[in-house]
Amino acid sequence: MTEQCMAFPARRAEHGSRQGPGLGSREGSADGVSRRRPRRLAVVAACCAASVLSSLLCGCRDGDTERDAVGHYNRGLEHLEERRYGEAIDAFSKAIERNPEFAEAYYRRGFAHAERREYDAAIRDQSEAIELKPACVEAYSSRSYAYLKKHEYDAALRDADKAIELNAAYAKAYLNRGAVHAIKERLDEALRDFNRAVELDPNLSRAYANRGMWHAKQRNWDAAIEDLDTAVGLDLRDPAPRSIRAVAYAAKGDFDKAWADVKASQRLGGEVPPAFLARLRKASGREE
Repeated sequence: MTEQCMAFPARRAEHGSRQGPGLGSREGSADGVSRRRPRRLAVVAACCAASVLSSLLCGCRDGDTERDAVGHYNRGLEHLEERRYGEAIDAFSKAIERNPEFAEAYYRRGFAHAERREYDAAIRDQSEAIELKPACVEAYSSRSYAYLKKHEYDAALRDADKAIELNAAYAKAYLNRGAVHAIKERLDEALRDFNRAVELDPNLSRAYANRGMWHAKQRNWDAAIEDLDTAVGLDLRDPAPRSIRAVAYAAKGDFDKAWADVKASQRLGGEVPPAFLARLRKASGREE
């Protein structure tokens, strides 16, 4: 098996991950913290304990420094779990200060930066993780997402392809690649990648959200709502599926449900396009 980035079995290793608004998949805490039954922040265990410890602890000067780096890293994971991204960045930075070769800390800090929409910083951290661990699948996929958000689609596609080359069973990489295809209007390729992401990880909420968006682009409103219902159920705190579902409900003339999704998305910090809100107000005759 190819050694991946998240090999260290950290204390909070059992958590899932979440995604924020927009196409693509963030990594690290990136896909569904708030599922029907919340799970802990996932850290992929990919190699044996001896390899894990040697890769983690290289560069540390003594046992106390090693333990200190791990302690800050675990605190960073706890902050990610609670979506305290600034505090997570501080904790991972302290871990890196104590162990400059701590690839996992760069990877996680990069994710936290992406959550704060600090995409340049996210790319720098993921690039550092890749330099330290060239086979770090998660870092390639996470950097792909950051490039996607910066509209650097060729770079996003290269990183997604590289992640799939390293691990053809890594669902989030297909999700990011599908997002690029969708933006480029390569809709058949996008649907194949979204379907593959769902097959590989049936609990990946953003895979259903993106596929629901794909159906919405085809004006297949019932299929869109079905996928978006699943996405909402898998991640109750992600506003993006609700924003997309509001469009589908409005297209079907179900304005009560459309407004309910708009309000829920806004409560969760989501962005509802002003142009859609204007159309919804006009069509529904309501000024909510």
